[in-house]
Amino acid sequence: MSPEENGAYMSVEAALERAIRDGVMMPGARGWKTKAKVITTEVLDGPHPQLPGQSWRSTIMTERIYSRLRTYEGRVPDLHTLAARHANRLLHRTPPPPDLDTHMEPITWFLEQVEAGIRLTQADYLPTAMVRSGAERFGWDKGWIEDAPQKESDSRELMSLHELLLDTKAIRHRTGSVKMTDKGRRMIDDPEFAWRSVATSLTSHGWTTAVVEVFTLLILDGETDEDALADEALVLLIEFGWRTEGEPPDIWAVKQAWRSVARPLDVLGGFIESRRLLDRTAALTPFGEATLLEHLRLDMAGPIRHL
Repeated sequence: MSPEENGAYMSVEAALERAIRDGVMMPGARGWKTKAKVITTEVLDGPHPQLPGQSWRSTIMTERIYSRLRTYEGRVPDLHTLAARHANRLLHRTPPPPDLDTHMEPITWFLEQVEAGIRLTQADYLPTAMVRSGAERFGWDKGWIEDAPQKESDSRELMSLHELLLDTKAIRHRTGSVKMTDKGRRMIDDPEFAWRSVATSLTSHGWTTAVVEVFTLLILDGETDEDALADEALVLLIEFGWRTEGEPPDIWAVKQAWRSVARPLDVLGGFIESRRLLDRTAALTPFGEATLLEHLRLDMAGPIRHL
């Protein structure tokens, strides 16, 4: 841990020990984990002992982001320049984008379908009735064929939503059915929580996260042509040191990683134009920009990684 984070850790540790000593909390007793969480949150969000107007949480976030910037500066100066332009925007939670309810409507619809009870097919696909319902409500089609989708594999949009909600842990599969989690129920009732959950879960492993991070910085810098984005991102990622079995990644690996995130973002209205055609741009709507920016913030403000 870095100095501020270590200071916060020791302050939380001391507060928990006092709570045990004073009988406020007893490990193993009913509800003790909830009390420990409340105490920890109070310490992290309370006044910093040496920095007026700051909290332990805010100084940790700042320290993590600038640690990442220093890593970039030492390894890929051009990437550092890109990230530094937006550093101040990353220090605070991204405000919710406009028309959030509208953008979250496919998520809410999907979760409401699950809440009503969904059985998977023998091939573990969503049922035909749900496929048809989504196609009628949102205008989803098979892409290259005018016929309405009949099964989940016909609908790129529905498959993307399904995968995204599994990644957010809003739903889970169990013995041939789809079950709602407590998180999924909260996402139905709280569009902002749903949006932030989506932003958190856009990527799940290092390579895709790195690609989307670089794409986001390039898009925020004004580049929207997907081929140009992929070319520029590939140079930066190779310079950073990414390798697969000792070999530098190729342009296909970059595009594949980006499109795995662009697909669900497109379903939620993240791009100005539909991304069905091969010649695509990455011009973002306000929703798309806010979502990628929040994802970038969460990644850069996450635990320090020794890359």
